Amino acid sequence: MKKIILAFITFALSCCYVVQASANIQFSIKDHQIKEKQEEDKTISKEESDSEILVDLGNDYFRYTSEGIQYIYDFKEKRVYTVDLSSKKFSDDSLFSNIGFRTYEFQNRLMLGGALAAGGVEDNPMLPVFSEHLFSLQQKDKKSELSQTSKDNFLVFSAAGKELLSYSSKGVEVSSKEKAMFIKFFRYVFGGHPQILKQLSSDNIIPKSIQVHRYNVFNEHNILSLSEIKTTPPRSFSLDGYSPAVLAGDTDPFSNFLNDIKYSKKINLEKHLESLLSQAKSYYQNGNHIDTMLCYLEYNLASSRPLPPVYEEQREVLSQDKNVTKLLATLRLRPKNKEEGEDFLHKLQELETEAKHQTHVLKIFQANAQYGLGNYQEAKELFYGVLKASPHITGAYKDLGGFYFNEYNAVLAWRCWDVARQILPTHKMLVQINEFEARLFKDYPEFF
Repeated sequence: MKKIILAFITFALSCCYVVQASANIQFSIKDHQIKEKQEEDKTISKEESDSEILVDLGNDYFRYTSEGIQYIYDFKEKRVYTVDLSSKKFSDDSLFSNIGFRTYEFQNRLMLGGALAAGGVEDNPMLPVFSEHLFSLQQKDKKSELSQTSKDNFLVFSAAGKELLSYSSKGVEVSSKEKAMFIKFFRYVFGGHPQILKQLSSDNIIPKSIQVHRYNVFNEHNILSLSEIKTTPPRSFSLDGYSPAVLAGDTDPFSNFLNDIKYSKKINLEKHLESLLSQAKSYYQNGNHIDTMLCYLEYNLASSRPLPPVYEEQREVLSQDKNVTKLLATLRLRPKNKEEGEDFLHKLQELETEAKHQTHVLKIFQANAQYGLGNYQEAKELFYGVLKASPHITGAYKDLGGFYFNEYNAVLAWRCWDVARQILPTHKMLVQINEFEARLFKDYPEFF
């Protein structure tokens, strides 16, 4: 059986101690970690390491620091900041990306767990209750059965014959707000079944010790020892002196571009729209009707506005152009199978030889066609090229974000959507994202 034993927390204080309300809670955790992995020959390999985690729980945020990286969860602005303390660089991501990933991967784990159960796998590491415990989520249509016992002044919670979590009856008494923030910290960093965290939230005591078992595809055992809790007057965090950047470890080829666009002062949608209309006018006067039409389509995709009024004035002439006719007829198609999808893509690729200046607009539709055909990397690379050629196309960020989300990369998905909102927050294609976030906020208030 592969299991993770995560988090044995030992306080320096051996009895309840009341700290002041409305103060920041600060403590450090010495973490002795043991990782176990079952190799192909069934032998178990082990890796051990020691580290220290510094924790600060504020009024509307918590942060923790480990190995030179600080993670800040800001519930007021709904952001997560990852700060490299040595380089003084930070990344800024949506808090929604965390719960967005959890909900998506949780459903995937339930499906995989069901497949393993149907296949008769013994000691299934993806039983629904284990996934619930891993992601701090639970099925809405079925309540898992947990047992609760008491042993040696510990409350012990188990399911499917395995211990999930236990915590001591002794600990430190804090205010209700401070306890709530501790629960948030614990949920985000260590997980825990929602039923257990509800019980853990039933008083204002932070337990003297906690032991969590999580069952996944590898074993992990963390022994955490807490220092004495210190309090300071309420304060916020500050990123003064730090600059936004793509941090080490982020190897996605589009990350640097997204970061540059997010903090660029050169992105001005209205000026870009004016430029598009000016270019379209020049193309039209020179008889370049395909590029004229592509300018109008970019105008729509960037702004979600209808095609500009000048299009109606030129419509009759444009409709007589064979390339414009082919373009509009192709875009009206709705491929229903692979053969139709490939034909749709081929028609768009043929039009590239006719357009001289606006081929990046054709690539928007090609990218979605490639994705529909299962050519995911090709689709993303097409979008990279589109946005580098014209970084104002709000709708393209929305679609690319959807590609990332489907690959379980919620962080990059929300980065794309954040940039889209920065360019034009009222874009109609972003309504779907706004509604998605509203559902997450409503359905999972414990994460906010």
